[in-house]
Amino acid sequence: MDKMDVLSAGTVLHDCYEIEECICRTRFSAVYRVYDKYLDKIFAVKEYFPGDRCLRDKDGITVAPYLGEAGRLYADGLKAFIDDTADAMKIKDCSNLVKIYNIFEENNTAYSVMEYIEGKTLGEILKKEIYTYPKAMALMRPVMKALSLLHADGLVHRNVAPDNIIIRPDGQPVLIDSGSYHYVASDSEESMTTINRDAYSPMEQYMKKGTQGPYTDVYSCAALIYRMITGTEIPFAAASGGTAYLKKPDKTAKGIDGDSSAAIINALHSNYKERTQTIDDFLAQLDGTVRVNAKYEKTMSWKHTGNNIWVTGVIVVCIVIVAILAAVTISDITRNGKHGNREYMLGSGMTIAPNVVNQQIGDALTITRKHLLYMMITDKEYSAEVEKGAVLSQNETPGRKVKAGNYLEIVYCAGVRQIYAENVIGMPKDEAEKLLKNLGFKVKFEDVKSMAKPGYVATQSIRPEEAAAQGSVIVLGISKGRDDIDENVMTTVPQLTGITLEEAERLCEDAKLYYIIVKHVNYAENPDRIYSQSLQSGSEVNEGTVIELVYNDGPKMNRVPDYQYKNISDVDSITGNLKLEIEYVYENSTTVAKDRIIRQSMPAGTLVNDGAHITLWVSLGVADVDVDNIIDRLTTADVTSSTKKPASGNNSGQKPQTKTTENADGSSAQTATHKTTDSSQAEPEQTTQIQYDDDTTEQKWEFDYVIGDDGVTIKSIKVRKYWEAVFEKEEISIPSTIDGHKVVAVEGLSTNAQYGDNIKIINIPSTVKTINTNNLEGRSSLTKIVVDAQNEVYASYDGALYNKARTVLYFVPRAIKEVTLASSLKKIDDSAFRDCRYITRVTIPAAMTKFDNIQGGLFYGCTNLNTINVESGNKRLFSDNGVLYEHAHLNNGPGINFFDPDTWEYYNTKSRLIMIPYAKTSLVIRADCNYVESYSCYYNSLKQITVESGNSYVTVYDSVVYMEFGSEWDIQCFPGGKSEVNLMDGITSVTGELYGSDALVKIVIPDSVTAIDNYKLRTSPVLRSINIPAGVTSIGTGVLENAPNVTATVVKGTYGEEWCKNNNIKYIYG
Repeated sequence: MDKMDVLSAGTVLHDCYEIEECICRTRFSAVYRVYDKYLDKIFAVKEYFPGDRCLRDKDGITVAPYLGEAGRLYADGLKAFIDDTADAMKIKDCSNLVKIYNIFEENNTAYSVMEYIEGKTLGEILKKEIYTYPKAMALMRPVMKALSLLHADGLVHRNVAPDNIIIRPDGQPVLIDSGSYHYVASDSEESMTTINRDAYSPMEQYMKKGTQGPYTDVYSCAALIYRMITGTEIPFAAASGGTAYLKKPDKTAKGIDGDSSAAIINALHSNYKERTQTIDDFLAQLDGTVRVNAKYEKTMSWKHTGNNIWVTGVIVVCIVIVAILAAVTISDITRNGKHGNREYMLGSGMTIAPNVVNQQIGDALTITRKHLLYMMITDKEYSAEVEKGAVLSQNETPGRKVKAGNYLEIVYCAGVRQIYAENVIGMPKDEAEKLLKNLGFKVKFEDVKSMAKPGYVATQSIRPEEAAAQGSVIVLGISKGRDDIDENVMTTVPQLTGITLEEAERLCEDAKLYYIIVKHVNYAENPDRIYSQSLQSGSEVNEGTVIELVYNDGPKMNRVPDYQYKNISDVDSITGNLKLEIEYVYENSTTVAKDRIIRQSMPAGTLVNDGAHITLWVSLGVADVDVDNIIDRLTTADVTSSTKKPASGNNSGQKPQTKTTENADGSSAQTATHKTTDSSQAEPEQTTQIQYDDDTTEQKWEFDYVIGDDGVTIKSIKVRKYWEAVFEKEEISIPSTIDGHKVVAVEGLSTNAQYGDNIKIINIPSTVKTINTNNLEGRSSLTKIVVDAQNEVYASYDGALYNKARTVLYFVPRAIKEVTLASSLKKIDDSAFRDCRYITRVTIPAAMTKFDNIQGGLFYGCTNLNTINVESGNKRLFSDNGVLYEHAHLNNGPGINFFDPDTWEYYNTKSRLIMIPYAKTSLVIRADCNYVESYSCYYNSLKQITVESGNSYVTVYDSVVYMEFGSEWDIQCFPGGKSEVNLMDGITSVTGELYGSDALVKIVIPDSVTAIDNYKLRTSPVLRSINIPAGVTSIGTGVLENAPNVTATVVKGTYGEEWCKNNNIKYIYG
C-alpha cells in the first residue's frame, strides 16, 4: 500500500470522522476505519480515489485529478460513485448487506460512510479451509437472498468475491463493497475493466459495452461456491473455454448431489443469455426444487492481454437435446387438471427426492410437498454449524427416484445447545472454573475489589440459572480484597442471616470482614437469603476475618427437558430422576413421525416444582390413506377448511394407564397418564380464517377477525395446527386484505401459548389505522416492528412503533437491547418502555429537544438499562456517565414559550438531573447540577451516591440526596439498592419523595424530626426496622405502606406509639 495514496491516521473528515487506519486500498478507492467523535462510534469510510486518474495535493489530503482524458474519466467516475452510493442508501435494511449511512463531498472527492464490520473475510478463511456443500450453502444462501433484494431494486452488485464477504463473529456473512453497484464511469473500454476479479467475474465484465444484469451476480456466486467446495478457483472466464474444462463439483466436493452440481455448471456459462438468469432461479436449482441438467459449453479459445480481449478462435456450437419421455403415466393425472404440483411426477407414480438440508423447516415442508412427498421429523439434534430451525439431515439422497406419497425423514436442528450457569459466588476460583467448564462454559477472569475472600469469586457475568449458548464465555470477578483492612483492629460482626448476598456484601464492607460460601441449601422459607453464618453477630473479631456463610437457594426446581421430536420410548431416560407427572395425548400428524413427541405443554428449560404436570402430544403418524389420496392432498393449492376438528386417534376408548417409577429413595419419579382424542365425541370448533396458498409463508397463521363497515378487525392470531409442531421462531406479517376487505385494526395478538412468545418481528401494512399495543406487551421475544411507509397513522423507527409524524412513541419491543429515539419525538407513551428488561442503552438524538414527559416511571421494569446517551449537539439535554441531565434554563422570561424549547434561554454552567438508569449502582452528581428531580430516582438500584466538590445546591448524606427549600429539607433521591439509611440530622420533617426499594431493611430517623408527611416512607416490602422519635407529633396518610414486616421502635407514651396502635404497625419500646 503506497503511503502517499492514503490519508494519514489522525486526519479528520467532515469535522467528525477521525481516521484510525486504512483497512483496504483498491484501484479505485481507499477504505478507512474511523472514529465518530460525536457519536462515540466506529464506522468505515470509503474514499473515491482512482490512483491512475489523480494524485494527492501538497497538503496530503486534497485530491487533484489529472488533465485530459484521465481527468474526464475521474469526473465521470466521481459522479457515478455519488449516484450509485445514493442508490445503495435506498436499499431495504438487510443484515447481510453492509449498511450505508451517509455520503458527503470534500477535498475534491466523495466519501461514503458505512457500517464497520468486525470479522474475517471469506478470502482469509478459504486460504485454509474447503467447505462441504451444505456448509457453503448455509453461508451463501443469505448472501444470495441479499443480492435478490438488490436486483429487485434494479441494482447489480458486480463484485461478489471472497474478499468482499465478511464473516461476523456470530457467523453471519455480510456483503460489502457497495460502491460497485452500477459502477460504470463511461462507455469506454477502460471503464468496463475496472470492476472485475478474474476468478469471479463473467466474460461480459471484460468486454467493451458488455451487457450486465442479475445474471452477472449469478456467475460470481456460482464461481464462489465452486471455489468454496472444490478448493479450486475458476480460470479467467474469457480464457477458460467457458465450462468446457470444468469438472462437475460433485466429482470432488462433499455433500452435493447431481442436480445442485449441474446448477453450478449452468450458472457459469460464459454466454450470459445461456446462463441461469436470476438469483432466485439459481437458488431454487441449488436447493433441489427443480430438476437440472448440466449444459456444458463447447471448447473455445480466448486470448487475454492487458485490458483487451480478442476472440482468436471460432466458436461452433451445436447443441442437440434428445428428450426421452416415459410412456407410462398415472391414469388419473392430467397436467391441466386440478392438481397443480405435478412437475416432479415421473412414470409409475415416482417422483424426485429434493434436497432440503439447511432449509428452514417451513421452506423444507413446502419444497417436500411440491415433490409429492410427506416430510416427517424423526429427531432433533443440536449443531453450531446449521441455523436453528433448519433441516440438519435427511434420509433420502437428493435426486433419487422415490415413490410419490413416501416419507422424507429429516432431523430438525435445535441450534446451539443451551446451558445454564450455576451460582459460584463465594467459591474458590479453581473450583468455580472446573464446575463451569464441565457445564460447557468458557471461563475468563478479572480482578475486582470485593469483600469475598481474596482468590474467591465475587461476581459472575452470567447470572445463576441464566441460559447461554454452549461455549459462551462467562467472566468471573475474582476478589483481590481490600487495601484498607488492618488485621490489628477489632470490628463487630454484623447480622447476615436472613438478608441477601448483596446486602451482606455491604455490611461486610462496613465491618471490613471477608466472606465465603461453604454450602448451598434448598428451603422454601426465605429463599435467596443467607441461611446461617459461622461467626455470632455482635461478637468482636479482627478486621479481615473470614465469615463462612450457608446460602439458601430456595426450593430445588426441576428444569423441564426438551422432549420434542424424541421417541416416546426415550422419555424415561430423558426425564431421569426428575419428579414430573407426564401425560400423553395421541394425535395424527402430517409432519412428525409416528411415536415422536409433537410438542410439550411447558417449553424446555422452564423451572418447575416436584410433581409438575407436563403434557406430551405423541404422533400417531399420518392417517391411513392410499397413494392417490396422498397425491390429491399434496397437490391441492388452497387450504380451505373452515371447521377444525380434533385429530382422531386410532385407539379411541383406550383406558388411561398410570406408570410409576421410583427413585433410589423410594419416591415417585414420574407418573404417565396416556390419553387419546376421539373426534366422534368432540364438537367442531368454528373459526373464521384466511385461506392462503400453500406456497406462501403466511400459511403458518390463522386470523380470527370480524368485518365491519370500515374494514377488517383482527381479533387474534394463532399458529395454525398444521404448523404447531415445526414452529420455533417467526416473523409475522399482518395481511393488508382479507376476503377482499382492507385490514384496518389489530385488536388482538394472542397466539398459541407455547409458540406465541417466539414472535420476533411484526410487519404492519399500510391499511392498519388502529393497533392495541397492550397486546404487544406480552411478546417477550419481540425485537422489531416494521410499519409500511405508506401507512397514514403509524410509523416505525429503529424497530419501535410511533405515530406517523414520529412525535409520539407508542411501543418499544420488549426484547430490544438498544434503541435510538426519533429526533422528532415530543411525547413517550407511559407504557412504551414498560418491562423492557433486556434494554441496556437508550440514545436521544441531537435534534430531540421538544418533549413533555421524560419522567420517573418511564423506564419502569427496564432492569438492565445502564446508559441513557445523548448525541452531541443537543442544546437541551446531555448525558454524563449514562445519566440524563438537562441544561438549566429560564422558561418564564420575556418572549419565552414554555412549550417551545428552541425559545428558551439555556445556561450551560448549570444543569438539572432528570433520569438515572435503573441498573446504575453508583452515582456522582455533577458540580454544576443545581437541581435533582425527585422522579429521577424512581425505582433505582443505587448503592452509593456522592456529589462533586463545589456543588452548593445539593447535599448528600449517607447516599440520600437533599435539597433545601426555604427552611425545609426535601429528600430528592434515595439509594434504592442500599439496605440501611440514616436520614440527615437536623431535618425537622420527612418531606419530598422516598421511592420504593426491594433492598431497604432499616431506616434511622434523627431525633430532630417532628413530622412525617403524607405517603412518605412507602418504601420496601423487606423493610424490617424503623424508629419514630419521641418528638414526632404528626404522621400523614399512607406512611409505611407496602412494608408488612416492619417493626417500629417507639418511645412509650408518645404519639408514635399511638399511631402504631391505630395503624396496626408492630412496635417495640426503645
